[in-house]
Amino acid sequence: MVQFHIQTDSEIPASTQLFNQIRFAIASRQFPPGHRLPSTRQLAMQTGLHRNTISKVY
Repeated sequence: MVQFHIQTDSEIPASTQLFNQIRFAIASRQFPPGHRLPSTRQLAMQTGLHRNTISKVY
């Protein structure tokens, strides 16, 4: 499972950090074609972000 890390003290918004990390994971084939991304609930628990933020990123 790919781990995403959000830096809460960063000037970069959390949603942008997550978007960039997901995009990188897809581009580097950590999520191969046909592989499902984690659910919003799973990713919210992993990152500490609100599910609405995860939905916005997706």
